[in-house]
Amino acid sequence: MFDSVRIREIEKLLKKRGAKRVMVQVPEGLKVSVLKLIDKLNEKGYECLLCIEPSFGACDLADKEAKEMGCDVLLHIGHAIFMKKTALPVIYYEYFIEYDFIPILKRHMSMLSYKKIGLLTTVQFVKSLPKVKRFLETHGKEVFTGKNKHSGYEAQVLGCDFSAALAIKDKVDCFLFLGSGKFHPAGFSINKPVFACDIESGRVYDIGKEIKKEEIKRRLAIEKAKNAKYFAIYVSTKPGQHRLDVAMKIKRKLERLGKHAYIVVANTLTKEKIEGMGIEVIVNTACPRIREDSKALGKIILNPEDIEKIA
Repeated sequence: MFDSVRIREIEKLLKKRGAKRVMVQVPEGLKVSVLKLIDKLNEKGYECLLCIEPSFGACDLADKEAKEMGCDVLLHIGHAIFMKKTALPVIYYEYFIEYDFIPILKRHMSMLSYKKIGLLTTVQFVKSLPKVKRFLETHGKEVFTGKNKHSGYEAQVLGCDFSAALAIKDKVDCFLFLGSGKFHPAGFSINKPVFACDIESGRVYDIGKEIKKEEIKRRLAIEKAKNAKYFAIYVSTKPGQHRLDVAMKIKRKLERLGKHAYIVVANTLTKEKIEGMGIEVIVNTACPRIREDSKALGKIILNPEDIEKIA
């Protein structure tokens, strides 16, 4: 996964920064090959430290850990820039993949009967957009993309940020997500059809059922929370998810409703950390997609915008 081309690109970025000691942070899917990268960087004279904590996104930087270890930079691989202020310089290496979506689209063009299509993708596949755009236009479609407010990349979406889609929602009849899995397209809730061109299954399908399913789960959670008494308001120590100010406001609102509300702090929320405390509901102020972990955590999970609905 880290071929000679990628390694040279990374070396160039490190050299430009004048880095000597480097903290390397990668998502789970790249850990299988990261040691090859570190070996090559060590050969070039860099002193590399590998962060083995899970990395869930560009909001989950190990910048403080890198600074504590005396590193010059954090090399964060697999995500685009999200945070403007960090504890030390951060090099973002997006790990672009130029995947050919055209064969999948050719087999499933009948699914895309709409005229005006908005493209969405993750940062890895942004370089595949021009080819997809040309292909759809040759089939009579009008194609639109919007910019991500954090990275500036066209059509890029995150699990918590659909600014690229919201920028064009009034111009399109539907959205087409290019990528893998349901995590990103299922998180987009808007009154427009959303299709996924999925490289894992090799098909195009309507993700609308998944979106509706998540909305039903959200409404049920709100109804259940109305009768609950004990609430934990979760604040994450992840640098891009830290929202103590929001948690304090929610605590006061819940107390006015006669609820027992407690602010709990952790880097990552797990079932073991909240067992035995008598908590019925978790109000999540970190990544909004944690709500989908309700079954794994064994608790009702609400997001901040749900609180007004439990009065």
